[in-house]
Amino acid sequence: MEERAVGRELSEAEVQAIKHRHAYHKPASGEVQQRHARVREILATAEIELMKILPEKSRGTSLVATKLDEARMWANQAIATSQ
Repeated sequence: MEERAVGRELSEAEVQAIKHRHAYHKPASGEVQQRHARVREILATAEIELMKILPEKSRGTSLVATKLDEARMWANQAIATSQ
């Protein structure tokens, strides 16, 4: 069977954008570290308050925790890659 290339060529700008997203982004300053900490604080507080009023064992409750984890990761990614 003959192999065929699938997809497209990426521009240098696209390659660099991908590499930037996957690179480690050390906090550039104390202000950036504080922003990361604030994201963690806000989302931890939200989860604590939600868990107080949601059923203890349900798929929905589990998904709330998962989605808050995702929100934290995305928020921290946005902070890290914008510096």
